Amino acid sequence: MVASGIFQFVGYATSGWERWKHSIERLLWYQSDSLHVACGVLIIVLVALGLRKSLASFVPWSFLLMLSSINEAIDIFYTQKLAESVKDTLLTMLVPTILLVTVRIFPDLYRPPEEAPLSASSGLSD
Repeated sequence: MVASGIFQFVGYATSGWERWKHSIERLLWYQSDSLHVACGVLIIVLVALGLRKSLASFVPWSFLLMLSSINEAIDIFYTQKLAESVKDTLLTMLVPTILLVTVRIFPDLYRPPEEAPLSASSGLSD
């Protein structure tokens, strides 16, 4: 009996999630693919800020992968389109993965340029 109630609740919640996502797509006039890319970047930045972690940390990236996997599991349940869900996961994770790899390998890309010190010959005086 309890398991039946849990499954009903999960079914109601997931169908609500699907309806909400489709409403957002229609409201923003965005295609689903571009929303996956934009939301992936937005979510990883918000998670990094919220957890006070660097984008070089695997924690925000892993959190995004978990959220994307849950979302796509729900999509597979309702649409039975595995290939579409794999594509959506790849689109969601593409830019965050590029950020994670480049910030770890090339951290100087993410630092502000150093200002050149003012020299005496610059003509500026106090």
